[in-house]
Amino acid sequence: MPDTSSTHHDSNDADVGRYVLLLVLLVVSILVLGLFGPGSTGDATPKFANIAITALSGGVLLATLRISGARESHQRFYFIAVITVLLMLATVFLVGSDSLVRDWASAAWILLVVATPFIVLRRVIMAVDVTSQTIIGAVCVFLLIGIALAYLVMAMDRGSPFFVQEVESTDYIYFAFVTITSLGFGDLSPASDVARTTTIVFAVTAQLYLVMIFAKLVSVWRPLRRDSN
Repeated sequence: MPDTSSTHHDSNDADVGRYVLLLVLLVVSILVLGLFGPGSTGDATPKFANIAITALSGGVLLATLRISGARESHQRFYFIAVITVLLMLATVFLVGSDSLVRDWASAAWILLVVATPFIVLRRVIMAVDVTSQTIIGAVCVFLLIGIALAYLVMAMDRGSPFFVQEVESTDYIYFAFVTITSLGFGDLSPASDVARTTTIVFAVTAQLYLVMIFAKLVSVWRPLRRDSN
């Protein structure tokens, strides 16, 4: 009879490897956003730097969808949507565009970024056995929530000031992770009711996620053991 246990281990090793790759991509993205800030349609960041940062984020979105195991039809739709928005943003960065195109491209980008954590979360929740793959995937979801908040705050800040203080492009990712980790240093303060409500929603969501989902997964985690034979 075929050795099904060996096949099962190899499959789980491959899944863990893919989630580790996604985790590495997310950590690199956070470092880049922390050093240079999210790609913006403003003039503060050089054009090609904006394109490179946005392309990196787009690659993370596509890698996330691939790893999530979504249906091929959904993957194709998502791939086309990401590439289309990336091309629109690149055009805005390079040659400029009217405000309508810029706003639509930015709104579509934010929707894609905010939707991405739910793609991985769906697979994490549906896991039959909680293994290293599941735990790493759960960590990725938490990091994706922070990245999503950073881009959302940046987009909102372009419409009307999100913060009481003046900020740089690197402050968005900093504020996002200070918020979702409930550190609350207080050096950046939301300026409006909408800004404060957005901050509260993400802070509460992140903490509920850690308590209700991540903690539960860790409590039932069963590391795989290879047969001694």
